[in-house]
Amino acid sequence: MKKSFTFLLTFICITVTVFVFGQQQWKLIYEGKEDNAVLKIYTRELPGSIYKEFKGVSYADIPFDVALKVIQDYTNYHKWYGMCDALYAITVRNPQDLDMYFVLDLPVVKDRDVVVKVESGWDENKGTAWVTMTSINASEYKKDSGYVRMTSLKGRWDIIKKDENHVEVIYQVHPELGGSLPAWIVNISAKDQPLKTLKGVYKYSKKIIDKND
Repeated sequence: MKKSFTFLLTFICITVTVFVFGQQQWKLIYEGKEDNAVLKIYTRELPGSIYKEFKGVSYADIPFDVALKVIQDYTNYHKWYGMCDALYAITVRNPQDLDMYFVLDLPVVKDRDVVVKVESGWDENKGTAWVTMTSINASEYKKDSGYVRMTSLKGRWDIIKKDENHVEVIYQVHPELGGSLPAWIVNISAKDQPLKTLKGVYKYSKKIIDKND
């Protein structure tokens, strides 16, 4: 009985250790500002993947209702999404559940494309909103486009109301870009794509504010 308990305790400790340390800690690779928005970009290694997961976080002087309008308006995502050559809906089941086609504009090498299932939701009373993106690997849409099809993409947006005039925006993505890419292009993508996206959200939100003034 004592040996069984010792074995079980050892197994639990090993499992917890693998779970905790298998996920690498986030590393801050950029910190800056866009007008009054504080921007931070993080990356981390993921076991079994040569591509880093990245996370962009901004604290911005944008009211929650304006940020909510930005993520609700999927027809205009292409206007602010970073390193984007194309981004549009191809199947709309409802405004909160749709499939979108995305082309990632990369320097020097072939651009990448992917079809993603996009789902969203929000709670205006709590001041929270979210969007998830998951690649649809079985999609045949534009498979002959000439681009390299991403083998996988998983991402998430979270918008959190901090007060009446500020939100925190968290943008987290792990792409499997497919093909063979130089390390410097992978590193540029891991920094520039989330940075340009967060800046794009901020600038587009300011346009909405200015238009309503």
